[in-house]
Amino acid sequence: MESDIMKKAFQECDKCILLAANEQYVPYMSVALQSIYDHSDEKNLYDIIILHKDITAQSQHTLLEMVEDRAEYISLRFMDVASYVRSKHFYTDNRTDFSGEAYYRLLIPWLLGDDYKYALYIDGDMVIKRDIYELFQVDLNGNMLGAIKDYWGICNCFIPGDGRREYRESIGLYDIEHYVISSTLIFDLKMFRRQCTLTSVLKLAQSRKWLQHDQDVINILCQGKICYLSAKWGYMA
Repeated sequence: MESDIMKKAFQECDKCILLAANEQYVPYMSVALQSIYDHSDEKNLYDIIILHKDITAQSQHTLLEMVEDRAEYISLRFMDVASYVRSKHFYTDNRTDFSGEAYYRLLIPWLLGDDYKYALYIDGDMVIKRDIYELFQVDLNGNMLGAIKDYWGICNCFIPGDGRREYRESIGLYDIEHYVISSTLIFDLKMFRRQCTLTSVLKLAQSRKWLQHDQDVINILCQGKICYLSAKWGYMA
């Protein structure tokens, strides 16, 4: 089930969907997975990969049972990224509801084989209310990433006395009104690898105590090279 580099599940499909979780988070992520299945279309191919380092064989078996009757068009696999993050420290101490798994999305371009062209990452606490495959119809126009603007956080940057603008500028972000959230990301994998190396990404991710963790890192890496997605793919209820 696990491999150093993940190859395509379906030969004719060069796109995949990724989530990240730990063993404790599996019950919540299973809801996100079920919502993808419920709105899937058998005319499409869904190559789904779970990034983790401690999801048990029993939990993997339980999640696989959810999709066993749709194997002809939905593949679910698990990728243990422990070897990539061993001895790495990713700061999350300022949020009790965050864990190091939040940073796994930064590794995606180097976890997948060259036979993939695009990768869609979504957070495991989301509920998908339409066919997620629609996101693969977005034209990234040569950008590294497709993502949704942080509309609430951007507004906070203009509130007198709110320190968010000062912080975002202090980490090198010059376009305050284009900060994005990292809950829904479409990677142009070749473009990402052309702009960054895994070593440089890991170094940046561990370089300071980030206020918004992997999200700050994503914004620094992709600044000026982001295609903005509709907020319908990332709103909070």
